[in-house]
Amino acid sequence: MAGLDTPSKALPGFAFPEDLPRRYAGLFKDYVIEPGAPSLMRMGRVREAEQQLLACVDGWASVTRQLMCDGDWDLAFVVFTSSDTSQHFFWSDQGRRVIERVYEVQDEATAGLIQAARDRDPGVNVIVMADHGGAPNSRGPEFLPIWLQDQGFQVMARPPLKGRVLSAGYRLADRTLTRQQKQALARRFGRLREQAEAEARLGGIDWSRTTAYADGRRDEVLVNMAEGAGSGAVGADGYDRFVADVQERLSALTELDTGRPAVSSVKRRAEIYDGPFVHRAPDLTIRWALDGPLHGLAVDSRRARERMAEAAARPPFQPGGHHPEGLFVAAGPNVRPVEVRGHLVDFTPTVLALLGVPVPAGLDGRPLDLLTGIRAESGSPADVASGGDESTDSSGYTPEEEEAVRNRLEALGYL
Repeated sequence: MAGLDTPSKALPGFAFPEDLPRRYAGLFKDYVIEPGAPSLMRMGRVREAEQQLLACVDGWASVTRQLMCDGDWDLAFVVFTSSDTSQHFFWSDQGRRVIERVYEVQDEATAGLIQAARDRDPGVNVIVMADHGGAPNSRGPEFLPIWLQDQGFQVMARPPLKGRVLSAGYRLADRTLTRQQKQALARRFGRLREQAEAEARLGGIDWSRTTAYADGRRDEVLVNMAEGAGSGAVGADGYDRFVADVQERLSALTELDTGRPAVSSVKRRAEIYDGPFVHRAPDLTIRWALDGPLHGLAVDSRRARERMAEAAARPPFQPGGHHPEGLFVAAGPNVRPVEVRGHLVDFTPTVLALLGVPVPAGLDGRPLDLLTGIRAESGSPADVASGGDESTDSSGYTPEEEEAVRNRLEALGYL
């Protein structure tokens, strides 16, 4: 079954084989792809968001368990997303019980799936993995555009009346409408919706004078490159020098008033990624200090200090964020009891090794040092994309279906 990147369980591409939803109609009747907690929280329907986060776990686990019992399989896996979403929206003293209950429900579901697997094969290998942890929302991205403007990197101009109206309308709709209502509007006014979103996120930027900018939502700084006849402000010949300067200044950021370090690290994209699509990554990625929410960033001008204080006084929509440390627990006949540390890219090679599948040469990561009774084999190079900016693949979705996927991923912070 597809997950967040499918618009509807009624589409042929939702499941493989395609007749699974019809074969298990009872199980799929109340199956939820994504519970829609962000939209519910925006509308103040907190209790309903909590109920949805808990209810969808059983749907995911029930379908997985039934498929495990009814067919032969080499690898069975399920993704529970409620723990991530609950940490984002319920990271508070009052919300702690919701997070704990979500973990309890997911643990119970996981225990049932592990037992079902061991009933079929007592010698099965089991892995429980989380790709990141939870932490208070640093709030750094909210303050980043104000700092960039104070330092002269992001230059603003008063948007025209149309832009201000579109921005206000987008924010109002985002705050008050259900997901279904938003999708209906997007289907009818698709182009207008794109314009309104652009105005809400980046409206008012003077692109002819802006050298670096941020959208206030991500831990990223992007460089406004001059390409061809474009109006970007940074030329290719000065790019490396400019990025190094911004990186150094970001690394030295401190919290407003307290002076405590605000940043753990600032990485250029080539320091994090490799491969043919590195140029698509953000120019700089920030890891904020993890010792609690920031209350603004130190700035030079009085007006910027006032804006920082105003921004810090507003409660964040998501009180919780991500911690870079995840979780990896494994048990089984081919897993020796040992403490290991690794990276997310090591997960796929480890699973391939446990399955007895050769690990393709050139694949990122390596099998974790926990195998026993089997040996990780190296295979031929993986079939990877050769590069280039344009993909010839199509999702097969209609524009309305792609809009539904986009809305979902944006609400969860992935886009």
